[in-house]
Amino acid sequence: MNLAYVNESYDSLKECEIYLPNNFQRMAINRIETAESIAPLDFIEKPMRSFNNTFLFVIRIDNQNYKTKMPISVNVNFESGMFFAENENLAVCGTGFSQEEAINDLREHIIHFYEYYNKIEIDKLMGEALRLKSVYAKLFV
Repeated sequence: MNLAYVNESYDSLKECEIYLPNNFQRMAINRIETAESIAPLDFIEKPMRSFNNTFLFVIRIDNQNYKTKMPISVNVNFESGMFFAENENLAVCGTGFSQEEAINDLREHIIHFYEYYNKIEIDKLMGEALRLKSVYAKLFV
């Protein structure tokens, strides 16, 4: 690391200290854990692993079946030890430690937003939310 950057960082910290209140006390925590450093080359060398798309025709939540008018396309990816199931048109994503967990989480999110957009008044929405209200309203039979 360049010494000029280090000195500049310490100078910035000293500048910020003048804004701390006089009665400021540090917490009794001696060590704060942070995430592992991100190596940009890892993202280039190890791209997100994508699985084939799958489709949802019926969503079953709490013993209730929601039958779709058209199949919901689900794109499943694997990155950093997690599976991600998403549908860009519905602006929704599910996560899990297995492909099945991620898709089940996605199902729950779809029903949550379906119920949310059906309950909310149109005059309380704008922009993308208006589009989503229309999409979710036409989603199920």
